[in-house]
Amino acid sequence: MKIIYKIFLLINLIIFCNCIQLFANYSSFVYIQGDKNLPFYVKKDTKMIPRFGKNYCIIPQLNKGILKIEVLFQQNSLPPVNFTINVPENSAIGFLLCKKDGNYCLYDIKNNTYINKDI
Repeated sequence: MKIIYKIFLLINLIIFCNCIQLFANYSSFVYIQGDKNLPFYVKKDTKMIPRFGKNYCIIPQLNKGILKIEVLFQQNSLPPVNFTINVPENSAIGFLLCKKDGNYCLYDIKNNTYINKDI
């Protein structure tokens, strides 16, 4: 019985990995992680991105090119911040929302660079 269970799990894992690869081939996504003390929302093209957690946001199904987002803080505790992100083709981009020199910015986890807010 354990062997059947392991085979079942292995088949499901293979199917899941293939589905992820299939979706990854067609679009990019952006992941933004904040801290626990300051919940935020993200707006893309005047449309709010659904929020599944208070401290992170996933912006799915993006095409290659420029992405303009607006980060809004819960209960308008801080003014909104706008960012412009260059989205490569078929990639996943991860950012940390952090404060640098008194302003909020996005820290690119992969490239170790900061994206400052738009002026």
